[in-house]
Amino acid sequence: ENEPSEGSVVANKLPENEEGEIDKRCHLPTSSSDSYGYYGEDENYYDKKHDEDENYYDDKDYQDPSDNIFLGPCSYNYPSNIAPAEGFLDGIDFYHLRSTIKNLEICFSKCIDVTEKKEIESSWLVQAASIGLTKVSVKLMTQFGYDPAFISIPREEQPEELNAVQAAIRGGHALTVKALTKSNNAMVIDRHGRTVADYINLKGSPIRPAEAKSILGLIVRHDKSTTKKNRDKNVGKDENNSGWSTKTLHTYDHTCNIDILEHEMHRDEFFKEYYSTGRPFVLRGHVPKEEVAAFSKDRWNTKREYNTHERQWQVGPTAYPS
Repeated sequence: ENEPSEGSVVANKLPENEEGEIDKRCHLPTSSSDSYGYYGEDENYYDKKHDEDENYYDDKDYQDPSDNIFLGPCSYNYPSNIAPAEGFLDGIDFYHLRSTIKNLEICFSKCIDVTEKKEIESSWLVQAASIGLTKVSVKLMTQFGYDPAFISIPREEQPEELNAVQAAIRGGHALTVKALTKSNNAMVIDRHGRTVADYINLKGSPIRPAEAKSILGLIVRHDKSTTKKNRDKNVGKDENNSGWSTKTLHTYDHTCNIDILEHEMHRDEFFKEYYSTGRPFVLRGHVPKEEVAAFSKDRWNTKREYNTHERQWQVGPTAYPS
């Protein structure tokens, strides 16, 4: 994919129906168009809008005004649920895979144009990067000179504060990372001296190896660590006495591409290793014994629909067996 050129944020001419869709969903602080309205500090905006247009909420996609993506005083209506064509029972609403990024880029680019410069803050860059709005991020950097590695709030006051590059990595937005860093994978992006490359080479990074290579030019080689030694060491009495067979026709794969922790974690470790990097992990040994017992074979035999003596159960291999 082509890297967005700096300052180039003007989209190609859209079909009229698509422009109308953006106008309907995009709300800006000021505009000559009647389809925009400012509600950033007006809690009653939607009630007023409903009074002005009784059909405003008739569309099922615009039912809940809380379903919005914000950038400063601007927002784009993005419902948390849209019924699939097959219905919710037979289809899936892929919230994060909807074709919306282009519309968000157009909406929030307009937002920057119509908002007074004194009202625009560096936090806008972090928010745009977290959504994966590459063109908007470039526009904020070039027009306002924002540093993508800058954190506006001191870590002593808010340790979970992230900069724009960290936010883009946490969201898995490789193109945005490339634009923010200007393809400099050696850019230091946290107070521990870690670089973009360091973040992406960590196990479970949201930037997957294929995108790391094709977009950022990074070859990711995760270590072949195994969970077998720790698993065998930590198999407890409760697991062995669960009544379930641990035999399988499948070959066990003890490699794991995310961290599995067997210890308590201090908040500083959590923020450094997982929150700021956006990496998932498994924390073992925190399920109460009573809850483990609830999944024993004998316990399930008390439920008629799950009586294990009456039929053979077919289950697939689990990703991280206990």
